Amino acid sequence: MSKRQNSGKWYQQKRWVIGSLLLFPPLGIPLLWLTRWPRAGQIGGSVLSGILLLSVLTGEASEPATTTALPATVEAPEAPTPAEPPAPSPAYQDAIAEATAATAELATAETSVDWDSIADRWQSAIVSLGDIPISSDDDSQAQVKLAEYERNYDYAIAQKTAIESAAAAAVAQQQAEEQAAVQQQVAAAAEAQAALSIVEAQGGYVSGTCKELKASGVGSDFTPGDANYTSARDRDDDGVACES
Repeated sequence: MSKRQNSGKWYQQKRWVIGSLLLFPPLGIPLLWLTRWPRAGQIGGSVLSGILLLSVLTGEASEPATTTALPATVEAPEAPTPAEPPAPSPAYQDAIAEATAATAELATAETSVDWDSIADRWQSAIVSLGDIPISSDDDSQAQVKLAEYERNYDYAIAQKTAIESAAAAAVAQQQAEEQAAVQQQVAAAAEAQAALSIVEAQGGYVSGTCKELKASGVGSDFTPGDANYTSARDRDDDGVACES
């Protein structure tokens, strides 16, 4: 019987059937039933091969599943506390102080002296900004302020100049008006003197008090018939007016 089995087809050979039953039961069991082995051997081999397959499957199922460890929760780093900005340099602080004072004076500036004081403050602020080195943290802001303060300084100087020019023009106008008034007075006096001379030449009446007539050279001691004799001038009615 053994010789007949070994001489059959390959899948009926004993070594292939037994090897399949041990290594791959799903193939070995069908091959076992294709042989001409006794029915008891076929049943026993199928049962043993099935038990072997079941034990293998059960063992794989009982193995703990490999799980990928979840990474631990990473806490977000605390935000760094913002560093306090460095304090402005003394030169920058001085410039800001002068600029603040100059701005405050703008509200009440009226005279050239006021604008001169404002210009001095802007100039002082400009000088302080110029003392800030390029390496300083304040340099970039100082350059912006420098341009602004220079414009403010020019404006203050322009206001001072305008007020001084207006004041000079007003003084010149006043002097011109005063000179014109004096000239008018001189002209009026000359005109009066000329008129008086004409009256004297004509021997006519000259208005004025006795004192004025004496001072102007018209004369005194006027008697009736003289053009300058009047009863008002002859207060004592003795026939002589403007008695000397």
